[in-house]
Amino acid sequence: MINANKGVSLYRDGVLVLPKTDQAKDWLGLDARRIQRVGPRIGTRNVVGYVNIHASANADIRDTSDREALASNTASDEFRCILMAVVSRFEIERGHDRGPVKTQLKDVFEKVSADSVLRRVRSLANRDALVSENASVSEMVRALEEHSRDMDRVREDLRHRFVYYSRVAAVGQMAHMLLHEIRNRTTSIGSFLRRVTTVIAGSDDKHLERFHQLAEGSVNALEGLADKLAPLASRSYRQLRGAVVEEQIADCIDLLSDQIDGGRIRCEIPLTETHVEVDPGELTLVLFNLLDNAAYWLILHRSPDPTIELILDHRAELGEVLVSIRDNGPGIDEADEERVFLPGVTTKPHGTGMGLTVASELVAAWGGEMRLHQRSDREGATFVFDMPLISNRNPIQNDR
Repeated sequence: MINANKGVSLYRDGVLVLPKTDQAKDWLGLDARRIQRVGPRIGTRNVVGYVNIHASANADIRDTSDREALASNTASDEFRCILMAVVSRFEIERGHDRGPVKTQLKDVFEKVSADSVLRRVRSLANRDALVSENASVSEMVRALEEHSRDMDRVREDLRHRFVYYSRVAAVGQMAHMLLHEIRNRTTSIGSFLRRVTTVIAGSDDKHLERFHQLAEGSVNALEGLADKLAPLASRSYRQLRGAVVEEQIADCIDLLSDQIDGGRIRCEIPLTETHVEVDPGELTLVLFNLLDNAAYWLILHRSPDPTIELILDHRAELGEVLVSIRDNGPGIDEADEERVFLPGVTTKPHGTGMGLTVASELVAAWGGEMRLHQRSDREGATFVFDMPLISNRNPIQNDR
């Protein structure tokens, strides 16, 4: 019954106008629209409904001569927009009913299986005694077609993810080359400057002394940059199992100094020393993504007192630390709360929609979980994730 009545039907004064044939089932274009974002969107297989209009009040809403669609005009376009607004509202409500959906990479690979379609085909085969052979074959074809569409979606998801991962790998390779070049050059320049020091020691040339100081400062700045790139440039990252959270936070803030200083953003950093059992390069990627997002929206939102607050909750009894990154920016729209970790979802004009996906998957690989916390009594957004503490290490209070 559902299969026979799927989609949205159009009646005029109680008489069926669309669809008149199976080809016209999708006269609203729901299936084509759903392919672009499978999951949140509704297709003809997900809805049974109808709309009834009156000919006298809607004379310009006419079906085409072949009765496969609506004739293209202003009235039909406005009518279609109204119906799509209703469908969009249904999609939001259905998303709320489903609850949060977060897909990790391992979940995607689990979908690359024929088990579900095999179970369905076997069920249809066992039903042969109750239905005609043609009906059973037709159902099997539909099951295979649906499975094929599922595989298309999984393949596209994997392609999207690995394109992003390849870019991340390319960043690591570029960091490795930059690190090599910076350290080679600063070593030779540093040797030269040390020799020059003895030459100008007895000189009264203040300009030469000033240029020498500037050159030394530049070399020190380059060496500091190389130290910050080092975690990203490591080629043997699986052997690097220790990082200090506060140091990685400070490095990320330094890398984002142009945005943070330009936006006059205040960063509240904990004055502790927390050793965690994760790779420093991976931790840098997670922290950089969250801090970069926070800075971007604070600047765009023009908050009166833009602030990023980082809180570390040490849970020694559980062997973990909970990291919270809060900002007082515009926050995240309610409709996007459940989708922010999905691949391809972004509200940035030139965003890839993969930053939070990769960050959450890295946290999951450490045995933790990344979550979005939003409270109605405060503005902004808070991202929280947990990491394993290094055994027999307690947070050290720093006197800075």
